[in-house]
Amino acid sequence: MNMNKKLLLLTLSLALQACNHLDNYMLGKDNTPAPAELEPLKPKVALKEKWSVPVSAKTTNVHLKLKPAIVGNVVYTADASGSIEAVDKTNGKLLWNKKLPSGIVSGPSVAAGSVALGTDSSAVTLLKQEDGSELWTAKVSSEVLSKPVITGSKVIAKTIDGNLYALDIVTGKTLWVSEHGAPSLILKASSSPVVVGNKLVLVGYSDGKMDAVDLATGRLIWQRSIAYATGASDVERLVDIDADPIIRGI
Repeated sequence: MNMNKKLLLLTLSLALQACNHLDNYMLGKDNTPAPAELEPLKPKVALKEKWSVPVSAKTTNVHLKLKPAIVGNVVYTADASGSIEAVDKTNGKLLWNKKLPSGIVSGPSVAAGSVALGTDSSAVTLLKQEDGSELWTAKVSSEVLSKPVITGSKVIAKTIDGNLYALDIVTGKTLWVSEHGAPSLILKASSSPVVVGNKLVLVGYSDGKMDAVDLATGRLIWQRSIAYATGASDVERLVDIDADPIIRGI
């Protein structure tokens, strides 16, 4: 091999090594583009904390939809240990506190002078909005992981095993049950029912289907498949509807 060819090969080798080092410099170790440097954050609005109160007495690895409810000047919070509190929105002062014998897994829902919650003992509990005193507790077929809905004279609750209950707001008596069912494997989360026009209840289920149920009778009006299960295993076939339906144009 003459000297010119040796110099050419050496030059190409050095060039390739330089490209490799450049790639490693520009890309991450997994050959992905390196992220851009973050610019300093300059807040446009200065936030000042007015008050804070602890609202959780028990940690849990289960995904629970325990979202605070704000009605007027009162904030209602619940935690997995079974405590629910009403706090003054203006100053954080505790108005009342109620400790249930069971853990809380959904809610609170506040309307019509009442506070509705789902518990881990497969029950729905209704409290008086004014002072937190218990009005009733109604047993259902399984846990109510989605927030119950208070509408008119009914409390609507969906159980994780695929049943939709209408409970009398005064007595807690079951008025009707719409049985849908659930696959053998589902996610530990659940979408909440939505009442439309005081006539229908829209509810998404763990098999990817949505039902429209008559609010007065529980009769199925229509059913649509939102997601389709595919795959060989139960895990691959998970199509749970976990987001709450949003109604527009009615």
